Amino acid sequence: MKSILLTVPKMNGPNGDFILNTHWDREFNNLLQQKSWNVVTPSILLLAAIAQEEGYEVSIADEFFREIDTSVNYDIVCFYTVTPNVKRAYSYARIFKEKGSFIAMGGVHTTFCREEAKDYCDTILIGEGEVIFREFLQDYASGQAKSRYIQVNSGKCLEESPTPLF
Repeated sequence: MKSILLTVPKMNGPNGDFILNTHWDREFNNLLQQKSWNVVTPSILLLAAIAQEEGYEVSIADEFFREIDTSVNYDIVCFYTVTPNVKRAYSYARIFKEKGSFIAMGGVHTTFCREEAKDYCDTILIGEGEVIFREFLQDYASGQAKSRYIQVNSGKCLEESPTPLF
């Protein structure tokens, strides 16, 4: 069975910390983070359900809750990128690529900085995961993964989406 890691790296600010607002002092920022309600990035749970349906052994690592274990070998490692976490995602991508993993990236940063992201991954995913992720996994399984998957239309019936893998 092929293995896949779906991950959301930590957001890191100027000192390696997640900064909610650069105008707030560090103490106030830390207090808000301690009091905030965190939830695993919902899209990663939907992608996990799709990967499981396609026969992949799924691991999830959202760094708000769990560190990314770089000692494990995965066939595919997927990164959800936003600008505050992209440098960390690129760093992890290098590590997993050296171990032989196929690297895929999606998310807001990848969508808007495609040329930058393609230097760190094998495939970029642009658009809603429930529309393009299954096609990517099927292509990968057949040895024909493309370098880009771009959502062409915006119409997707939510009834066709699997229940997120909680």
